[in-house]
Amino acid sequence: MPIMTRASSRTPLLLSIAGLLLVPGAALSQSPVPASPAVTCVPGEVGRLEHKTGCTDIVLRVSSVGGFVPVEWNLTDTPIFTLYGDNTAIFRPQPKDGMYPGPGQPLTPLVKAVMTPEQVDALLTFALGPGGLATAPDEIFNPLIADAPTTVFQVDAAGVTRIVSAQALGFDDATSPDAAALAQLAALYDLLDSFEEQVAAGNVESADLYQPAAYRGMLTVVWEGATDPIVTWPWDDVTLEVFLAPEGNAARYAELTPDQVAKVTPVPSGGITTIRLQAPDDSQWYLSVRPLLPDETFLPDGVSV
Repeated sequence: MPIMTRASSRTPLLLSIAGLLLVPGAALSQSPVPASPAVTCVPGEVGRLEHKTGCTDIVLRVSSVGGFVPVEWNLTDTPIFTLYGDNTAIFRPQPKDGMYPGPGQPLTPLVKAVMTPEQVDALLTFALGPGGLATAPDEIFNPLIADAPTTVFQVDAAGVTRIVSAQALGFDDATSPDAAALAQLAALYDLLDSFEEQVAAGNVESADLYQPAAYRGMLTVVWEGATDPIVTWPWDDVTLEVFLAPEGNAARYAELTPDQVAKVTPVPSGGITTIRLQAPDDSQWYLSVRPLLPDETFLPDGVSV
């Protein structure tokens, strides 16, 4: 069953509201485009606020981790928003119906936006100031809520290098000693989680669908009594043995190309959840596919073989 997305009930905060409206940019195309290998990295220009300039250097990121969510969510979830040193931002727009696609359904494609140094300055100024990243505690806990995810912010700009985490962000608790910091972080989260609103407002130079050079393919065991439709193994050039099985891990992992992913979903740039496959040896597996971001490898952080 589809479930509600992370912030489907939140009102997006536009940078223009904060007095930071910048040069209008091109509108986002809504049509899927074929994925292709990533272009050569060109270092980004730096405006007033210093930051690294590489295409894999994380300048600002927000992620949602943990919480009581379906396994396919954890397998295919990407960081909510990442700004890289080359002044590009990658994010997944919120589905228009506010619902997370169910098993076997293509996920909303990721978007890559290109920003000017001035637009990056505006975003970082908000994140470090009104967004609270320069002053918030490193960790904020909410002992009243046990099953909500933790929101993790990462920033490396203007001499500030921090990771800030907030449990159950968005669940207001006026009695919390960190209420003011939580309100700031929630405003920053709202802005980054709905960054398509910034695209629509012209607060980026250009934007189009993200075209990953590679994907993380993941196999998990089909549970007893499953009734999902069975799909024949789709590849001639990918065997079951290609999917590596880290010790103690419930999933098997492989790096897949855009062409290989296109055999299981018409919109590769979003990924897809839990397709029930029958391998050539007659074993059955659930396949989930997730696009890799520029700083990622096909194995998740902390997993090795």
